[in-house]
Amino acid sequence: MPPDRTVRIRRATPGDAESYARCREQSMAAAYAHFMPQEFFDRRLERFDELVADYARDIADVDSHAHWMATDEAGRVLGICTIAAAPAQWERDLGLPEPPVQRELAQLYLTPDAQGSGLAQDLLRTALPPEQEAYLWCMWKNPRAEAFYLRQGFVHDGVEVSCGPTWFDQRMFRMWRPRRPRA
Repeated sequence: MPPDRTVRIRRATPGDAESYARCREQSMAAAYAHFMPQEFFDRRLERFDELVADYARDIADVDSHAHWMATDEAGRVLGICTIAAAPAQWERDLGLPEPPVQRELAQLYLTPDAQGSGLAQDLLRTALPPEQEAYLWCMWKNPRAEAFYLRQGFVHDGVEVSCGPTWFDQRMFRMWRPRRPRA
């Protein structure tokens, strides 16, 4: 991403659902291509309209989700971030230990051309200020993300789980960031 590019970080609206979903799918394909089979991405694209509808509904539900997006001067989405009330229903259904905090960083994705630009940190700081506690799930085969979250003050809490058949039984682990005093 050119250093002179103007980036705007703002809350997403239901009208942003398609571009939000498109950014997520493009970013996931780049981040997970080294360990997820092409079939995973193909299946997601087959149900893209359903994903857009899900995002429109989630973005409108401001009581349980906060969706943020970073756009360039042309309005192209460069990154997305979702903060959610927690724990999620799937975590309860699996009987996982309660997370140490009740706010989840549910997703943070950047397009490939925005990676390494500092935008992930800016987006995270806007959506989840450093003094706020939260937890997240990280894929085991994604060391770049793990390193980023460690730099942002997240630590491992020892809980890990399979993502299930939809995600080809990949494993993920939980990290959390304790509340820090405001600087």
